[in-house]
Formats: sequence, structure tokens, C-alpha cells
Amino acid sequence: MRTLLIFITSTVLLFSCNKETQVNAKLKGTWSVQRKVTSWGNFSGSSPKTFEHPSWGTIEFDKNGVGLLTVPDQPVIINGYDSYIPGFTANVNYLPEEDAFLIKYNDNGQEEKVHMKWGWDKKSFTIFNREMYYGSNSSSYSETILTCKKQ
Repeated sequence: MRTLLIFITSTVLLFSCNKETQVNAKLKGTWSVQRKVTSWGNFSGSSPKTFEHPSWGTIEFDKNGVGLLTVPDQPVIINGYDSYIPGFTANVNYLPEEDAFLIKYNDNGQEEKVHMKWGWDKKSFTIFNREMYYGSNSSSYSETILTCKKQ
């Protein structure tokens, strides 16, 4: 009985470590990041608004599944004037037990856990976050999807 328990425990540990190693190997390298944000609020008769950024940034992962997200300054036009949204960097850590990433923003130290899903070809993945707010007089929905493709 004891031998069987040791065998089962060893097998489980071997396969769980193996999956993490395989995912880290797939992640290693540079990924281009596209961003799509959809938001909606029920105030003032608003309709959903979608903003897409086809070349939003990059993530560089090392062999341990630790990455650096780099987003350069983003040019925008506000009220007819050229402007920009400041860029930033963030540390991205893969959480194998949850198929998720923990993102820690370097400028303000805030952290958020976001879900991750591999593309069918395993050469792309999406990171997504959805938020809903319900108040006494209003409600809103926001969804951010980052599509990452290996360079």
C-alpha cells in the first residue's frame, strides 16, 4: 500500500512539473500584443464602445514563465489635438495552477490577476479581464482582451 501511495504521489508531481515546464518553454520569447477594450454603461442612452490597438506592446518571457510587458507611448487625438497616453512596463508572471497571469505594474505597484487561454495553434494566447459594476442608478461593463502572438 505504501509503495502504491509513493508511486501515485511521484507520478502526480512528475506530470504537474512537466506541464509547467512545457508551458514555460512555449511562453519563452517575444510576443506582440494587440489590445481591444469594449465598455458600456446604461447611463445617457449609451451604446457599447470598442477601442482597438493593433500594435499595443510586447511581452518578453524568460524560460521560467516570467515576462516583461512593455507598452510604448500611444499617440491619440483628443478634441482635434495630437496627444499621447504615456507608456509603461509591467512584470507578468504565469500561474500554472490557474492558467492565469499575475500582472504587476511597475509605475504604481498595483497587481491584477487575469485569465489566459491558448489559441488552437499554441502560437497565440489571449489574456482577458471583465468587470461589471452595479449601482443604485447605473451599471457598467468593461472587457479588455489582449491577443498575444509569438514574433
